Amino acid sequence: MAHTQLVTENDGYRGQIVRMESEHKETIAKLDAAAKSMAKEQARERARASDEHSAALAGQRREMTEASEQTENRLMMLLDQERQAAKESTAKLTDQLEEMSDKAQTHREKAVELEATIRELKGQKGKLDSDLAERTAQYAELSTALATQEARASSIQSEFEDYKKDYKISGNLEALQTAVAAMQAKLEERQDE
Repeated sequence: MAHTQLVTENDGYRGQIVRMESEHKETIAKLDAAAKSMAKEQARERARASDEHSAALAGQRREMTEASEQTENRLMMLLDQERQAAKESTAKLTDQLEEMSDKAQTHREKAVELEATIRELKGQKGKLDSDLAERTAQYAELSTALATQEARASSIQSEFEDYKKDYKISGNLEALQTAVAAMQAKLEERQDE
């Protein structure tokens, strides 16, 4: 019984498929007819548009020819005006060129003067640099001499302190004179060196 029901349903589906195929063919036939009709209409429309376009192009050509002639006339007039303006401009530029040439000569002369001044200032700077180097060297020598003197003074002070200890110098004038004489002898020996 289930098999019979399935066969019945299957037959129903087949019938639907046949109907749908038939409808599909009719639809395709209608679409083909509509497409052919549209193609004819489009061909007519293209022919009409082509005729209109050709007429429009012919009109545009006439307008462009007329405009070209007018433009050519205007260009000739403008060319004459430009030639005249060019002559006037050339004369003006020639005057300006002469003026600029005079200014350039003045600038060249000033440049020569400035170069001479610069050379002079460089010479002065070189002398100042030389003087500065000489003064710097003298300062270095004096600094070295001062450091030597300070070292000697420190050494003498140290030796004097040692003498004070050795001779037990206090308020004893004789002991102080002996110490001073010994110190002077030492100083004289160092100066001889």
